[in-house]
Amino acid sequence: MFGINAAGGLDHNQLMRNFCSIRAFRSYTEPLQLGSCKVCPVQVFKETPKNRRLYQKERTHRQFLSFRVHRMNTEKAWMAGSIGALVFLALTVALLHQIVDPDIWYHLSIGREIVKLGALPTQEFLVYPNANLPGAFHEWGFGLLNYFVYQSWGFTGMSILNALVCALMFWFLFRAANDDRPLTWFVATLLLIPVYFWMEVRLTYRVEIYLYLAMACELWLLEHFLRQRDWRWLAPIPLVGLLLSQMHPSVIILLVVLGTYALQVLWDSRSSRSDLSRYAAWFALCGVATLLLAMINPYGWEQVLLPLTFAGERRITNIISEFLPALLSPFKWEYIIMLAISAIVIVANRRRRLVDMILLLGFGFLAYRYVRNVGMFALVMYLPMARGLTDVLENIGQRLSLNQQVAGTGRAQWGLWVLAVAVMAGFTAERVTRPDWGWGIQQGRFPLTAARLIRDIKPPGRIFNQYEFGGYLGWVLGGKYQVSIDGRHYAANRAFAFYNGVTYARHGWQTALDRYGVNTLILKATRSYEAQLIPLVRILANDPNWLLAGRWDNTLLFFRKGAVANLKQGFYRDKSEIWQQVREDAEAFIDFRPDRIPAYYSLAEALWGLGDLNAAVDAFQHYLKLKPDDRKAVKRFEQLEAELAQGHNGSKTVE
Repeated sequence: MFGINAAGGLDHNQLMRNFCSIRAFRSYTEPLQLGSCKVCPVQVFKETPKNRRLYQKERTHRQFLSFRVHRMNTEKAWMAGSIGALVFLALTVALLHQIVDPDIWYHLSIGREIVKLGALPTQEFLVYPNANLPGAFHEWGFGLLNYFVYQSWGFTGMSILNALVCALMFWFLFRAANDDRPLTWFVATLLLIPVYFWMEVRLTYRVEIYLYLAMACELWLLEHFLRQRDWRWLAPIPLVGLLLSQMHPSVIILLVVLGTYALQVLWDSRSSRSDLSRYAAWFALCGVATLLLAMINPYGWEQVLLPLTFAGERRITNIISEFLPALLSPFKWEYIIMLAISAIVIVANRRRRLVDMILLLGFGFLAYRYVRNVGMFALVMYLPMARGLTDVLENIGQRLSLNQQVAGTGRAQWGLWVLAVAVMAGFTAERVTRPDWGWGIQQGRFPLTAARLIRDIKPPGRIFNQYEFGGYLGWVLGGKYQVSIDGRHYAANRAFAFYNGVTYARHGWQTALDRYGVNTLILKATRSYEAQLIPLVRILANDPNWLLAGRWDNTLLFFRKGAVANLKQGFYRDKSEIWQQVREDAEAFIDFRPDRIPAYYSLAEALWGLGDLNAAVDAFQHYLKLKPDDRKAVKRFEQLEAELAQGHNGSKTVE
């Protein structure tokens, strides 16, 4: 009646018909029919001077209304386009990150090796316990791309590349949610911010960002297919799968999303047998083409099926923190809040879709199983949340008779545009002030000083390194020193067994170091995710065969006694600094996560090693209150009390 279409926009033809009908009915009263209005079926009548004047006036009104509607649609399109450009620009700036994730380094090393060899390596070349064994480099494309960018533009170029990929992913999501309703692009803009925070931890130089980009592009294509039923929107999906398979072994996720949308289309077409068969053929062809093109990679079927085979490796998934169930991780409440909002919006929406419910159940379960999938869950839930929240606001506006105003170009629509711009600008400003914003290497994350010292001194023999330091050392030492382990080696292999045997100081750990000719140790004092004291560090604090060469931020550097000659007198440090490092790590972690129990045990041991026995007793009592069944801690506490009763100032013995 009022020229508002089903999507909430202005219907130009309907407005013109209504306007012409009303004017013609009121103006023409002569009985002689002369012709028809080109816009509407209302007849005009006998030509008289009065009627000619009225006809010219009517024509002027139609021209004015046509111009008015055209201007409304132009301004609405300009607003939506400008918001899309703003979203991309703001997120690109906000997503500039310093390097904090250790995995990027071994990716760079792989890219460097590919350029050096002119082909993909077939054997392990970075980790000496696995030297000459067959190597698997499934994410080779990511490493090669970042290596080329680093060679041309350094860390600044890598930061910009990471930001552009992530911003493009959000832009595809934003465009997929846009259905020409002003409220849609407004809600979609605001919803990007919580989705960003839900995904933030996975957007820092990790190869998964290319999976997220591929999924966002696929969702954009599939949403357009749902609206237009044009096969050309399905055609690019196999190419997306081909590119993704060179970066990340996760094309099977794209096939899952494609199959989910296929079910939606087939359900919508169930009343028409011809449409049903046609759409089924299109989706089947698209799925087969995606699968076949994804196999065009150096590892073939193995690359495609790797997510399934990896999920079955319980020995691996049970020991890696990012494979914890979401409810047992620090992201517990983020998962619960996202799950609750998504479920409420989808179930409460009268225009609920089958595809949204399937994605909610499927990816919600994946995030429940493994916390690393929380970001992917947020990505697929963005579209149903944006649509559902838009419908809620429109229902409220309908009750308050506001929809017609918001659909036009009045103050309400301009107000939405200004508010969206202000929110994105504020979000970007907040991100820019964070300490991890920018480019380069974040201080305190990696053993920068220890690596420089090794390059200068050139100690003989091999190095044994902390797990998260292996990637950086392998990259920065340029292949002159191999490492004992890096972020790729978390399965049952020689490197993993060697690393566990030494760091846990198991029987024969000294023999293992001798066998590989290790003269240098680069370690952390405590484990990163819980500040638990590393058993090897406790032994080294009192082992005269290993000397402390330096302590910088979170790094401890040891040289074997007599292995490095011609060092200046006084080069080595007092080993009490080891306990000082343990104390700093434990206290910082307790401030950040007071619920992590192992940190209190580490603090007690550090205070004991520093000679502050009374404070150590308090820390032990706090730990045992939280974990009274730890027999080892009970025994250590009894030793501490006995030492305190004897009047000792500190403990220099380690069991």
